[in-house]
Amino acid sequence: MRLFSYSPSEFYKKAVACAAHYGFLPLHELLQRFRAQGTQEAPATATKTSSKAKKKNAAKPASKSTAPPLYRRVDAVSRHFESTLKTLAAENLAPQKEPLLFFTSNIAPHSAHGAAPKKISFGLYLLGIRGSIAEALVLKAATAILEELGVKESYTHLNSIGDKDSSLKFARELTAYIRRTADTLPRPILEAHKEDAFLAYAYFSRRRQDIPPDLPRPMEFLTSTARRHLRETLEYLEAAEIPYLFEDALIGHCDCYTHTIFELRSSAEPNEDTTHFARGGRFDELSRKFFRTPTPAVGMVLHVAAAPETRKETRPLNLDRILRRRPRVFFIRLGYAAELKSFAIIEALRRARVPTLHYVHSCPLSEQLSYAEAAQIPYTIIMGQKEAVEGRVIVRHTASRAQETVSIDELPSYFKGVRT
Repeated sequence: MRLFSYSPSEFYKKAVACAAHYGFLPLHELLQRFRAQGTQEAPATATKTSSKAKKKNAAKPASKSTAPPLYRRVDAVSRHFESTLKTLAAENLAPQKEPLLFFTSNIAPHSAHGAAPKKISFGLYLLGIRGSIAEALVLKAATAILEELGVKESYTHLNSIGDKDSSLKFARELTAYIRRTADTLPRPILEAHKEDAFLAYAYFSRRRQDIPPDLPRPMEFLTSTARRHLRETLEYLEAAEIPYLFEDALIGHCDCYTHTIFELRSSAEPNEDTTHFARGGRFDELSRKFFRTPTPAVGMVLHVAAAPETRKETRPLNLDRILRRRPRVFFIRLGYAAELKSFAIIEALRRARVPTLHYVHSCPLSEQLSYAEAAQIPYTIIMGQKEAVEGRVIVRHTASRAQETVSIDELPSYFKGVRT
């Protein structure tokens, strides 16, 4: 597996700009905003405030004398998810009425001391949305980052382990298969199966060329609910113009993941020259261990190798100009058809360098219009079912409340031709 190489400072600036455009804030800023509220009551979905309660509700870390959790042994990226959830749980921060969109990184943007890490990580997280739009938004932001870095082609390799019932069916069938064919299987797989069926399948997946054609696959056992979620995910990916293909060898443990698991790679076919850019998925099951109620969670971690000649960069990064850019457009989408078309609009505005703000969650039109006026955002773009079918949007001037209809294809040139 190869890693993409880039300058740490340039990577971080471009990654932050793309993430911010799609609505992701730095985790530290999200925490600062939450702490600033001070006296507010702890969220109903978060762990209790006492340290004793936090220890009781949070997922128990593995002790030094025990093996790491199975989900970490199947998928190393899950440790990033676990670390992020621990941070949120320690602060009693969980989605309430609105989802949480944020990013994390092992680059310290405000530090002028020390070289950059050899391996840069950048995580995109969306908590609080059950719908498949969450997966699509995280993947679209990640592919936008790669595009800004000069990556011309990337492919989403996708698999689904479904919901809990789907995973149980798969584990049961895999166990029966291994018992039937035990005499023909390598010893490491038999040893792994003594611990867990998903761990055994992970060993199969690492032997890509030797995977038996009759081996049970997770997607063969999806329930109707899981199939519906996968179908909607594919609809969003197609609408967002994200190339994808199914990958049976892509696996994560059911103690961490539900439904989708995905990777961004440079090639559609697995080979030694393939660059693995990022990995992630929906980790509702892992988030449930940290909060009192089920909390939908989707995340993806990009891994980039720091270019050797740039690892000694020590100047602090000033990201205020990127993160404090005043939105020029507030985008409102109404209905499923508009959600599908929304990715083309947000991406077109990003490429045209038009700062845009949008809500991922459902919210009444009147409330969103009131917010745009209160925030003095110059323009509001509105797309409903009718506009989505016609390929048009309504552009509303906040100051005068005048409205006009503009084709989606003409939006970038429209905003280049008008002054705020």
